[in-house]
Amino acid sequence: MAKVKGRGSTCFIGFSATEMQELIALTRKAGLRPTQPNDHFVNYAVKSGDAINDLLSPLPPMADIMTREEFLALLDDPEFIASIPSRANYMKVCFTGFGKAEKTELESIAQKAGMQCIGKMSPVVGFLVTGPNAGPAKIKKAEECDTKIITKDEFLDMVSEVVQSASQ
Repeated sequence: MAKVKGRGSTCFIGFSATEMQELIALTRKAGLRPTQPNDHFVNYAVKSGDAINDLLSPLPPMADIMTREEFLALLDDPEFIASIPSRANYMKVCFTGFGKAEKTELESIAQKAGMQCIGKMSPVVGFLVTGPNAGPAKIKKAEECDTKIITKDEFLDMVSEVVQSASQ
C-alpha cells in the first residue's frame, strides 16, 4: 500500500506552463501541497522526461523522485488518497523541549502565522517543534502519529514568510 509521506509536498520539474497548471490542479484536488524544489519539506518531485539532473540538485535527500506517469498512478491509488491527512492538521503545532518564555514566544509566532498550538501530542498535530530539552516520549508519540518533527530553526523558516506578509 502506498502511503503519503509527510504533508505530501510536491514539486514539478521540467514541465511546460500548461502541464504545470494541470499537475498543480490535480495535486491540490487530491489534498497534496504544491511547492517549489527548494522547499525544505519536499516529499515528492515529479520530473518530465526532459528534466536534467542539475534541476534535481536543490531537492532534499528524502524526496521521492518520480515521472509524471508514476505520480498520476499514485493519484489513482485509493489507499494513497485515503492516507492523505486533513489539511487542518497541518495548521496544528506542538512545542516541546523549550523553556516557558521561549515556548510562549514560539506559540505567539505560530498563532500569527494562523496555526493552532496544541499542548499534547496527538494524531491531529501536523508539526512537533523540538527544542534542546525535547523528551523522548513526545518524539516517539509524534513518530507513531506520522507527525512531522522539526527543529525551532526549521519552524521559523517555515513560518517566516507568512509572519512577514501579515505584519506588512
